[in-house]
Amino acid sequence: MFSSLSAEVVAKPSLLERAAAVRFEPGQPVPFLDFFCSTEPNYGLTDTTRFIEHVIAHNPHISGFTVRLQWRVLHPEKERLEWAALERLIATAAAADKLLTLSLIPGGASPPWIYDEGVLKVGPLRNGARIITTPLPWDPVYMRLFTADLEALAARYGNDPRVFAMTVLGHNFNYLGEEMHAPAVDALLPFGWMNERVLENWRYWIETYDRLFPKNKLMLVVSQSYRGADPLTRRIVRLFEERCTGRGFTQTHQLTGRGERWAFGPQICHEFAESLPASHEIFSSLKYIAWRNGGLPMWVFNANRIGRVPLLQMWSRDAEDPEVAERLRNAWEKYGAVPVSDAEARLRRDGHYIVSTPYLGAGYTPYDLSRLPPPGYPGHDDPALRDWSPFQ
Repeated sequence: MFSSLSAEVVAKPSLLERAAAVRFEPGQPVPFLDFFCSTEPNYGLTDTTRFIEHVIAHNPHISGFTVRLQWRVLHPEKERLEWAALERLIATAAAADKLLTLSLIPGGASPPWIYDEGVLKVGPLRNGARIITTPLPWDPVYMRLFTADLEALAARYGNDPRVFAMTVLGHNFNYLGEEMHAPAVDALLPFGWMNERVLENWRYWIETYDRLFPKNKLMLVVSQSYRGADPLTRRIVRLFEERCTGRGFTQTHQLTGRGERWAFGPQICHEFAESLPASHEIFSSLKYIAWRNGGLPMWVFNANRIGRVPLLQMWSRDAEDPEVAERLRNAWEKYGAVPVSDAEARLRRDGHYIVSTPYLGAGYTPYDLSRLPPPGYPGHDDPALRDWSPFQ
């Protein structure tokens, strides 16, 4: 006769619970929280929720979402904020145990009604390839209004484990994303532009997020800031490091697999890697313009050698295809989740180590075939680069 022994069944902590407990201690390993994808900033909240539902249903390789939420979408009219729609989005991700980072994008994505409140409108300004209008980041009325909405967000989600991280924004100009990109210095001299004024404004936003969201991780997307004042970027990251070490991490959208050299943002992330882990978004779509990103194994290797990696992020179009996400996972397991020396040896053995290939910038045309990597360059047989067409 067998005796039965009762044992307490200990439930495995959810991803939300495990992520909430993570600390990014300086110099210590960080757990890899898996693969995120970004959402399209031009979507409304309802369409973004539908996109998240679609990815959850069709792609088991995505564990988190970075929601690019334009301020004018959350607060379209002075007396109306879309709290119910935002709650549905957050609840949808949490019900599937998916991590969520919120990026509330101001700048060129600010609601028009703020200008009726007295916010100083700047522009039209050239911001990269775009012409934008934007509130002046250090205008006191703008700071008060955007801070008020951050406070309202914090009242709802500042202690909510369903929101993994908040992206530190407030000074940014770009209406499509979280990068630091700003107009040339000359364009803002008439508005009182000074190095110290910019830094003090960034300090205000970093301290505001740190104060309002004490339980959430904080992300800072690193890239060039004002053209002609590149040293500012390092000083901004230093402010973030001083305030947010332990729960802050950086992200770049500039990392490629075209070779060993790093662009401006990844290089800075490497310099701060001991105190701030560095996540990265794929440089371009692996499904539609993979050749612009370069070799996927080399991209993963570059992310690994920059420093501790808490997560990697895909484009939204790629995240809809589980095969593309699986390729990224396989590349990470082979070349990312191992010591850098082992990864380099594997890359060289497999013929994927790339010293340098041509830069394919935003100004390319589909017919400019002379700028494409030549057939047979190292990494050309990366599965993520198969069957691409420059005419897609």
